[in-house]
This record gives sequence, C-alpha cells and structure tokens, in this order.
Amino acid sequence: MKGQPTAATQIEMSADKLATALTLCAVAGAAFQLALLAVLIKAIVVMIAAAVAAGSVVFSWAGLLAAVGEALLDSGIITGLVVAPVGVLTAQAGQIAVATGEANDNSAFRGGKWPSATV
Repeated sequence: MKGQPTAATQIEMSADKLATALTLCAVAGAAFQLALLAVLIKAIVVMIAAAVAAGSVVFSWAGLLAAVGEALLDSGIITGLVVAPVGVLTAQAGQIAVATGEANDNSAFRGGKWPSATV
C-alpha cells in the first residue's frame, strides 16, 4: 500500500497537465474560429457595398478598387490568424511530449503495474 499514493499523485499530475493543454487548444481554436467569422462578415459587407458601387456608372472604379483592396487586406488578416493557432498548437505538442514521457515513467509503477495493496 506504500506505493499507491505516489502512483495516484503521478496520475493526477499527468491528468492536470493534459487537461490544461487541451483547454488551451480549445480556447485557441475557438478564438481562431470567431476571428475568422468576423473577417468573413466584414468581407461580405464590403463586397456587397463594392458590388453596389461597381453597378453604378459613377462609382464603378471605386467599387472595383474596394473589392480588390478588401481581398488583399483579408488575405493578410487570415494569414495572421493562421499563424497564432500554429504557435499555440506547437507549444501543445511539446506538452504532449512531456506527458508521454511521464506516462512512460514507471518509477511509481514497479514492474509497470499498479502497486499492490498488500506488501
């Protein structure tokens, strides 16, 4: 029974680290999706306005320039949005590697088994 608290503590620490890593991944993913949605909504509004402006004789060049400008700006914003989650997910991959190392650590599990309740 002597080794069981140590084994339980090792499992608890590994579970806490994994929970934190997964929570950070979920938050980063949700933030990315919301930011992408905001860019998409903005692009739709600008493209509609550009189409209306391009449809009129007076503002046809202005509508075309607005559409091209919006497409260039949004592609830059989306590129920036992709870089942020990649950084977070790369850090999480490091966390998972550490957790894998801890899972393979048998110091609290003699012989790779849960410590016996009887000595």
